[in-house]
Amino acid sequence: KGIPSKGLRVFVRVRPAISREAGIDTCIKTCQLQDWEEPEGWEGPPPDEVTVKNHSWVFDRVFGPQTSQEDVYLAAGQPIVASVLAERNGCLFAYGQTGSGKTFT
Repeated sequence: KGIPSKGLRVFVRVRPAISREAGIDTCIKTCQLQDWEEPEGWEGPPPDEVTVKNHSWVFDRVFGPQTSQEDVYLAAGQPIVASVLAERNGCLFAYGQTGSGKTFT
């Protein structure tokens, strides 16, 4: 929690419900991490917390179902593209269940 590293950041995108999931209550809750103190050198918003039932995880950023493609790109993709164009290394790795929206994102 709160390690000021720009070398590795972890983002999560919560996909919108698909048609067969319409009307089903979601079990995922997302919010900014509470009672968090910004470490020296930290840039950007506080980390986000994802809670599913009784389990919680902390990520650098969580994008909710209503987040636009542009917002995801500006936060996650654009800094990597800029780094590569400045002749530095960059990698964007998408991981998730089949059909979860990796290609869409």
